[in-house]
Amino acid sequence: MVLSGALTVEHAPQLKQRLLAQLEAGAPVQLHGHDVSQLDGAGAQLLYAFVRDASRRGTTTRWISASRELVEAARMLGMAGELGLTEEALAWRP
Repeated sequence: MVLSGALTVEHAPQLKQRLLAQLEAGAPVQLHGHDVSQLDGAGAQLLYAFVRDASRRGTTTRWISASRELVEAARMLGMAGELGLTEEALAWRP
């Protein structure tokens, strides 16, 4: 699943719909966030709920890539660990 642009309150409804559709598919999810330019509390909460609910359903999620902006915002919000964002994801660039 490719995430890009601003994952903010302004885009929350669209992000929620995309995440719900992916969750309903039930397949393992690879998250590509190398083009995310911004993350706010609303976007982080949606991503957290997605990762949490996927885990509860037995669906694995894994970050394949993450922008510096995404990782730094998640860290500032204290959610990098909960979202599964690691240095490994940050290191990959397309």
